Amino acid sequence: MGGGDAKLLTAAAVWYGFTPELLSFLIHVAYLGGILTIAILLLRARSNTVIAMGLPIPHSLLSAKKVPYAIAIGVAGLMTYPQSPLVLWALDNIG
Repeated sequence: MGGGDAKLLTAAAVWYGFTPELLSFLIHVAYLGGILTIAILLLRARSNTVIAMGLPIPHSLLSAKKVPYAIAIGVAGLMTYPQSPLVLWALDNIG
């Protein structure tokens, strides 16, 4: 996880506050990040096959040493966002 990913995770955590929903968000990030990391490692292990098949995979994904953890953070945020206190407060105050 790079500096940008850590900043994104911190900014996303502000939307949840210090609530049980924050823990749910972080657990989702951990699981999705693990799945993403395993998938990218498997993809890199078979990079010659992937390139030979002509699949539209960015070269930087196959050659970089980092895993783009922001993908896991974003997906986890979308999955848990409806339960965040800020969204629930906004929905309560609409009408």
